[in-house]
Amino acid sequence: SRILAFGNAPFADDRDSSDNLVNMMREMTGADIVNCSISGSYLATQETQLDAEACPQDIFNFYWLCNIAAHNTAICSEYLKGLDILGDSAPPEAREVYDFLTTTDLADVDAVVVMYDASDYLAGHEMYNDSNATDVTQFTGNTEAGIEYLQYFFPHIRIIVLSPTYAFGLDENGDYISSDIQR
Repeated sequence: SRILAFGNAPFADDRDSSDNLVNMMREMTGADIVNCSISGSYLATQETQLDAEACPQDIFNFYWLCNIAAHNTAICSEYLKGLDILGDSAPPEAREVYDFLTTTDLADVDAVVVMYDASDYLAGHEMYNDSNATDVTQFTGNTEAGIEYLQYFFPHIRIIVLSPTYAFGLDENGDYISSDIQR
């Protein structure tokens, strides 16, 4: 099986270590798992359209990486522009992930695993937009948009989301409540 792993710190940290989650999954399953995670990335974007000059960090989120995997030439151009703008401050794996995604045929991919941590929550990014379930500037919207994009173009790919729910707050009794009610 060929599996692509998208995410941030849980998959990106210690990328070459035997303790890296992707490497442990690869070892335990024997599957060909390619680590397409980007350290320091978020699910939510700053802008609804990809503009590497205005928001170069947006190039690393799940939805735009799915577009690159589908060989969307306009998004690929913006990604390369963003890498140029970021220069040495770009995550070290950013070019390797891009090169892999642009040279891989997703028809040969069996599954996609997605795992982003609480970075969006900690950065204060919005969780969802009631009027637009696929708003890429939202934590859940970007996840949904990426999944829908992959399912539309590559319906054979199984998609597994490991990301935790956005975050929970605690009420005065110590019970968990939605973070849209209390941060």
